[in-house]
Amino acid sequence: MRKSSIIFFLFFLSIQSFSQSRFKAGFLAGLTTSQINGDGYAGFNKIGPIIGVFVNSDIKEKWQVQFEINYINKGSKDPPNHEIGKYNFTRINLHYIEVPVLAKYYWKKFNFQLGVTLGTLAKERWTDANGKIPAYINFKRYELGYLAGVSWEATKSLTLNWRYQSSLLPVANRVTFDPVRFGFFGGSHNIGILLTLRYEIPLQKSD
Repeated sequence: MRKSSIIFFLFFLSIQSFSQSRFKAGFLAGLTTSQINGDGYAGFNKIGPIIGVFVNSDIKEKWQVQFEINYINKGSKDPPNHEIGKYNFTRINLHYIEVPVLAKYYWKKFNFQLGVTLGTLAKERWTDANGKIPAYINFKRYELGYLAGVSWEATKSLTLNWRYQSSLLPVANRVTFDPVRFGFFGGSHNIGILLTLRYEIPLQKSD
């Protein structure tokens, strides 16, 4: 986490210089709803935060390229179901630092994005109703994924972004079978739906 903090700190120091050049920079924050395809649990039941920073630059008319550094909380959750007498839950918390690189196409008040993302797993935690539990599988340290999204411009500086994101390669090291939960674990992919609010720092006019 210390290396991640240094990266964010250096990025913040650079934002002022970016805002005075042809690059534009900003901040983002929001929520994710996620699941792990292949963990034996179904549904986007895991909710977590996402915060980050970004820079972008025009490459041609209506087109931009964008670079981001984000903290994102992924994972999955098997929720309780009192109607069938199930009172326990299992939650998998995966804390990633991600670097998405994407292309953006502008149309009226919307822009559409497509790109790839490289993430590093900073921390992993499994819990149930009684607290921390041992992990059933090991997750890989790095994740390669893809993303697609759309943004609506509320103002010149403020946008609302919806994004779908998924692993390209499995994020688990091996495949195992758990007879207690009756499911195969491993060869799994992170899948997430992200909703963020983004603020782009207005460019300063030259004297």
